[in-house]
Amino acid sequence: MEIIEFHHFSSFYIDAAGVLKKNKPWLHPTRNWDILVLAYMDKGSLVLYEDSQELNITDQTFYVLFPNRTHYATSMSSGQLLLPWIHLVYHHAKPRTVNHVPLVYSSEIPSNEDSYGKIYIPSIWKVQNTEYVKSKFLETYRLHSKKDPYSHNRAILTVMEILMHLCTEYLADPEIRRKEIEANPMKRLGTARQIGDAVVFLASEEAMQVNGHLLMVDGGLTVKAAQPDDHMEH
Repeated sequence: MEIIEFHHFSSFYIDAAGVLKKNKPWLHPTRNWDILVLAYMDKGSLVLYEDSQELNITDQTFYVLFPNRTHYATSMSSGQLLLPWIHLVYHHAKPRTVNHVPLVYSSEIPSNEDSYGKIYIPSIWKVQNTEYVKSKFLETYRLHSKKDPYSHNRAILTVMEILMHLCTEYLADPEIRRKEIEANPMKRLGTARQIGDAVVFLASEEAMQVNGHLLMVDGGLTVKAAQPDDHMEH
């Protein structure tokens, strides 16, 4: 499993969205773009390749195509195609692939001072919880179609929920979860409640004298990640 490193969420914007409709067999063109493609195969089926990995996309499948990879097909699509899609552009430094960044539920952890604020997304192409992601995807599509700044910002936040869901499914694998827990100095994963507790503290009168401080609620990953030999291999 590869991990894709991005900068902060504010580096993303939706460049385009549309619906691919084909009543006849269709061959997906060969492409290699610096964008994330989010798509939902409502009807039909298609076999794509992402570099050498085969993606068997059937109806009612939500899938993600990652940037800087070659996507192509060697056979025609089957059945009537109805395929809504969104192109998510990244306007900061190019995303890169890393292999040993420990993840927490939020997926946003620094591996050292230079990488603070970066985001790590596992390269899961097919989402298992289709109903949840489908609803978020259609909401994103609806918001983007309104063409106003507020709706666009809301659409980006909804896209981020989809990408964060990839981390949830990544950690649902018992073996991956075991390795991630082992990589954490506290030998457990953080929870949203623990992040919330820290936020409540910072917003309270007890934190009135706290200023210019980064409070890392990561079980010690920030410190551990500074030690190259401690990195966990994925």
